[in-house]
Amino acid sequence: MASLIHLFGAAHSDRYSNIRTEIEERVTATDAEAICIEAPEERIRVRYWLLAFPRLPLVVTGFAMVGFPQLALLALRARSIFPGEVRAAQEVHAEHGISLHKVDPHFQRYFSVGGLWFSIANWAVLIGLAVVFSPIPVAIICVLGNVGFWCLRWLGQASERLAVISALPACVLFYYALFQITSIPLILVVFSLGVAGLVIGAKLTEEERTDEMVSRTQTAIAEHEYENVLYVSGKGRISTLRDRLTDLDDVELGSVWLKDRSESGELKYPTPDE
Repeated sequence: MASLIHLFGAAHSDRYSNIRTEIEERVTATDAEAICIEAPEERIRVRYWLLAFPRLPLVVTGFAMVGFPQLALLALRARSIFPGEVRAAQEVHAEHGISLHKVDPHFQRYFSVGGLWFSIANWAVLIGLAVVFSPIPVAIICVLGNVGFWCLRWLGQASERLAVISALPACVLFYYALFQITSIPLILVVFSLGVAGLVIGAKLTEEERTDEMVSRTQTAIAEHEYENVLYVSGKGRISTLRDRLTDLDDVELGSVWLKDRSESGELKYPTPDE
């Protein structure tokens, strides 16, 4: 009999305590022997960031500018610098002894996507902004955005508690400084274009990323001979994972449980014995 993969999807910004309760319930209900989590095993390093910036300056800067409010939101909602479902899964793993596998490929691949044309488009847009708004304010945003974000990430690696405490003040201070030094229209334009570049990068890698996550999950199942595995991810990826799993022969799709924000979950796909 093929092993079963049960899917659990939660909103990244939901309270981790709510998610944790439901993960524990799903582990019990599915007899899961392991949790596979949509999180990278490795952390992104400064060296790679510095190498990526000359290729994709707009995407890298957009990642940093989005990173500030994202970390502030996670600090408020999840009391962590990681999404709520990641912290919840790690705590269930630590307290209940259930195996945990991080199956997401490193998100550095966002910075190596698109080839030459994507790199040229990044620089063309950035140079266009410099011509329209003046080079110095554009350079200030790029430098402050990347340096500030990395200082906060470094703090998170040194002490997650300090990073959680500092995330919201750092976000407010960062954008206040930019508003004073540059201009609101320029900040909004760079932020919007950076987000657009990041979304394009994510879309270009989405299929490859999903396939690799599924492959790593299959490898964990084969190596440890699991019969039931709970796969935890963001809600937005559940439908893609469900479709991908239905095409496989060595594993079968079990239950699919979507966690509504601050609400109880809803079973979307019945378990085989129901």
